[in-house]
Amino acid sequence: MTEPGPEHSEFDDKKREYFFRLGLRTRQALKLHSLPLNPKSGPKGGGLWNRRDDDPKRERDWGNVSEHTHVAAARCEIFADLLGLSSSVKDSLMLAAEAHDFYKRGFKEATRNSPDPRGDTLCAEQESMRIIGQSGLPKETIEILNILGGANIPLAGKIVEQAELSELDLAKLALRYVDDYSVGSDWVETISPDGKNNLDRRVDNNEAKPKYRENSEQWRETLGGESLHEAQRRVGHVVEAKLSQIISENIESPIQPSRLPEFIDENIRQRISAM
Repeated sequence: MTEPGPEHSEFDDKKREYFFRLGLRTRQALKLHSLPLNPKSGPKGGGLWNRRDDDPKRERDWGNVSEHTHVAAARCEIFADLLGLSSSVKDSLMLAAEAHDFYKRGFKEATRNSPDPRGDTLCAEQESMRIIGQSGLPKETIEILNILGGANIPLAGKIVEQAELSELDLAKLALRYVDDYSVGSDWVETISPDGKNNLDRRVDNNEAKPKYRENSEQWRETLGGESLHEAQRRVGHVVEAKLSQIISENIESPIQPSRLPEFIDENIRQRISAM
């Protein structure tokens, strides 16, 4: 999460410490990032921290993905507190957020120039969950992670329609929503004059890419006639409204659903400043 301008501030130091401490709490999931993607033997991981030989700084090849999951974990922690989740479910949710994109490199390699991006996406998601199942992560974390993926968009909508939501239901909705609106590791942008928030922007950006749009269209049969992007936008806003309603009731203050991403990031800023 970067702020505009080159000036280094006390807030920057606190932010670095804040995310360092968060990483210590989620290190069990972070291990999946560092394990090699295609090892000759032993467990598999995401291969996100390989070093590029052609880079004199030897930076982590896919380290930006880890930054993204770190931000997702911070947002999920805020959601857990605002939703009143127990400490055990909160910890499981944060681990799920930290693990959710560990296989991003494998996903990209599986779908690059693929004649069947939808089919290869599903295979990559299955491989990701297979690795997670052998990772030693808590059972609750694995259950929460099962809300992700294109095929599970309808499941998020069905959870919202339930008369009563369990803590795990709320954790699943929080992870799904955070994943839907988070872009890289940046702070969310303010809502646009036409009412679009980060969720809308992310769907719009994906829809503008021909390859992504082609993949999106292949999901219509699976998603009841909707493209992947259409379903992500519709269900994302349904989840957004439900989470906003519950949080508003818990804090006894109304939250405009479309401003929920901004509200969450403001809470993170406040926590950083209070350190």
